[in-house]
Amino acid sequence: MGRPPRLVELLRRGYIPGKTLFYYRTRNDKEIDFVTRKGSKVEQLIQVCYDMSSQKTRKRELDALVEATEELHCNNLIVITNDQKEKYKWKGKEVTILKVSDF
Repeated sequence: MGRPPRLVELLRRGYIPGKTLFYYRTRNDKEIDFVTRKGSKVEQLIQVCYDMSSQKTRKRELDALVEATEELHCNNLIVITNDQKEKYKWKGKEVTILKVSDF
């Protein structure tokens, strides 16, 4: 079946797993799907979620990003979805929600 398309796109952009592309788990056990890095600086935190219309799902994904931004000192927060696109404020942080086709 191959790698999920979102990972393939990050690999195509030149990110290298374990060197410039990572999975991250916060101190409180929240998961971040992808963390990208340029040199020693964390560049972006990326969550991937098919549909963010459920408040429970939205809260889970966005709470994880906000917690990770405090730990990793990165404010470039992205959620990739199937068909949603918007800028969203969550707990004082701006999150970019992108359609997978726009990523």
